[in-house]
Amino acid sequence: MQFRPLTIDDSALIRPYFAKLKTITCNLTSGTMLMWRNSMSAEIAVSDDTLFCRANPRGEGYLYFLPSGGDVQSGLRTLAEYAAGEGDELRIVSIPEDYLPEVRAALDVTDEREEENSFDYVYMAEDLSTFRGKRYSGQRNHINQFLRSCEQWEFKKLGADNVRQVIDFFLRAYPETPDEPYFKRIENAMVLEVLQNLDRYGMLGGVLTADGEVVGFSMGETVRDTLLTHVEKADRNRHGAFQMTVREFTAMYSAGGIKYVNREDDMGDAGLRAAKRALHPAELKRKFAVTAKTAAM
Repeated sequence: MQFRPLTIDDSALIRPYFAKLKTITCNLTSGTMLMWRNSMSAEIAVSDDTLFCRANPRGEGYLYFLPSGGDVQSGLRTLAEYAAGEGDELRIVSIPEDYLPEVRAALDVTDEREEENSFDYVYMAEDLSTFRGKRYSGQRNHINQFLRSCEQWEFKKLGADNVRQVIDFFLRAYPETPDEPYFKRIENAMVLEVLQNLDRYGMLGGVLTADGEVVGFSMGETVRDTLLTHVEKADRNRHGAFQMTVREFTAMYSAGGIKYVNREDDMGDAGLRAAKRALHPAELKRKFAVTAKTAAM
């Protein structure tokens, strides 16, 4: 097995492998892997019809992800053998809870912990595409304020005909400042790369306009019955723009058997956590990290 750097042109290669996993989480998707590949120093290898991914974000050793596509336990044993050959310990991160029994069966696990800040927020698509019911009255109030603030609004698919407008909006609404947190600067660079390479990423997108001006956009992908929202930006000075973007993006792409919306994790950010909880998730998908012995240890 030979690892190589993950590139932007690997989207079509890796997507089918992730789609075979029984549990859909944001980390194990084409969009997340590609967007964060540079900051993670991500690498991939394909062997025995299985995709192997690893990252070295701090230069302190590799973190591996769950093997995708083939038999998971066989893939885990292959990883243990590989790590032994490299003289490394085997550290696997972002493991969906459903796969913990297989990890424990395949490996000699020495440490296991929850990754609370990485839990995925999963919602019912019907809820976010309508905001019906008493618990969503706050979201509807925001949307009503948005509707009163403009004479005309529209939500269109993101494509070659409007991406330049979206880029201009993003650069204007989310300028890089000296006091910007590091992860925000990284995220902004990734969003810009996706916008500039829509075809290569293969993401779905939607654009919200008010009186002809872009005020919000979303980008993501679908995996079986789940819509994953990888990017969501809106004019922070336009009341209700975020709620409108959430509702319209979900409504646009929730046809054809989509039941759930995965809005990713909160990264431990208190404000982001409060915002995600305010949308009333149906489930939090728990994830774990493990360390396992290898023959070389």
